[in-house]
Amino acid sequence: MPEHENHIPSISISIPNTGDGDTPLVSNNSITTSNPTVYFQNKQETLPDFLQVKSSSDLLNDPKVKYVLNSENSLEILLARLKDSIRACDEFAQYLKKKHSYEESYLANIKKTSMNCKNSVKSNTRVLKGSFIESLDKVISFDDRVVKDVRTPYAKALFKMYEELVSLSLNFSKLRKQTKEDGIRRENEVIDATQQAHKAKSKYYSLRSDLEKLRNSDQTSKKLTLQGRKTGSQQEEELTRKIQVSDQDYKKKSKIAQEFQNNLINTYRPELSTKLKNLILEIDHALQLQLTKFAVYNESLVIGMGNQLIPISGSSESLKYVSSSVDVEKCLADYLFENLTTPKAEKKAAFIPTSFIPNTRFSTIRRAHLGTHHLC
Repeated sequence: MPEHENHIPSISISIPNTGDGDTPLVSNNSITTSNPTVYFQNKQETLPDFLQVKSSSDLLNDPKVKYVLNSENSLEILLARLKDSIRACDEFAQYLKKKHSYEESYLANIKKTSMNCKNSVKSNTRVLKGSFIESLDKVISFDDRVVKDVRTPYAKALFKMYEELVSLSLNFSKLRKQTKEDGIRRENEVIDATQQAHKAKSKYYSLRSDLEKLRNSDQTSKKLTLQGRKTGSQQEEELTRKIQVSDQDYKKKSKIAQEFQNNLINTYRPELSTKLKNLILEIDHALQLQLTKFAVYNESLVIGMGNQLIPISGSSESLKYVSSSVDVEKCLADYLFENLTTPKAEKKAAFIPTSFIPNTRFSTIRRAHLGTHHLC
């Protein structure tokens, strides 16, 4: 097998288990509440026929496609196509990285806000059973559970995908570079051999032209050379010898160039085209898998949030039930009943009414004063 021909590595990408449990929440189209973190494990689904993508592998066997794969420009065409797939992989990875960053920032802010609100409510108000304050505390706890059991595993899954895509891009960039260098080296071999053959051809035809000119010239004249004067016959003999050497060199280099050309067309170019085609299909299938995983993760995110807000198993109260279960009148009555036995319910001295009690001594003096006044 030629040195340039490498086995294309198989890419195996598995959906990570970002949770701590073993019991999946999404299984056989049913949902349980044993452990929400397992939402982001591998999820096998059977799509309906009208949603399944039909295979188009037969299109690659089309004569027009094969013509392009075997053409002189096949290397540039396939390298450009592979570069597009690698660039798409990089863009997807950067998108997931930013989305993960936004998710982490959102989770941190929600945790901080939830903690501050709970601490403030507990420190500044009395939490009574059935009151609005108790319901508010429970509603905030829903956000805590969604953050811990649903959104945190989702953020971890996004970062795991980002790492896989970065590794995928680096791997295929390396393979593309190796294949490109191999293809350019094979083509340069043909180009160099062809150029050498053309030079030998030019030299051969130049010597033949000199021989024709010599034969058409005056044979009696002599030519002055470093070896002395040479007659026409001597010059013709020397040119004939050079032509024979040039003819052998021309035949040899033409044969070598033809061999390189045949090897490129019949062996190396089909091998390089097949290798690049397989690389393109492999990375595109890997990207399709990652995109499918992303869709599954988003579905699981929505299902997980819904299961937290409205538990299907009925094992806990729903958000709507908690928010609408406040009995305002009963809450106020319970509060007032509790204050019957507290010091605040006792009478305050400032609010005790004072009855009018006349002073008897003052009344006697007043009557005596009035009697004296009448006598006068």
